[in-house]
Amino acid sequence: MSNPARRRITWRPVLSTIDEWERGRCDLRPIEHSDHVERDRAGLRHGHMAWGRPGERGLIRLAWEWREVRPNVIVIADPMTVASNVRLVDDRGVQLGDGARLLTLNNAIYDLAWKPLLRRPPTVNVQLLAA
Repeated sequence: MSNPARRRITWRPVLSTIDEWERGRCDLRPIEHSDHVERDRAGLRHGHMAWGRPGERGLIRLAWEWREVRPNVIVIADPMTVASNVRLVDDRGVQLGDGARLLTLNNAIYDLAWKPLLRRPPTVNVQLLAA
């Protein structure tokens, strides 16, 4: 599986105030994702997702690993390893600490419509339809 956390090393940091981030996060769009099947866990899937948007100071990127815990039940694999090149500062220009930054990024992921991109169409039981 491709690891967005490793790739973020090459992402140019982009400075954003919390207010700018909150106003612009609705403009985030999917830019990449992967979907892999686990052979040892009953065909459950996993992968990564990356969303981004152009900003005044450069391309803002947000990436995370995801995992299917039951068929079509998709979660962030580890909310503590969300990767982003955005450096968030408060209204006084003080950079957010790691915990506050991760909480802000996870809140944005929660609001994004990323799970429907990964859901499989429902399976139909042909025998029930024939009855």
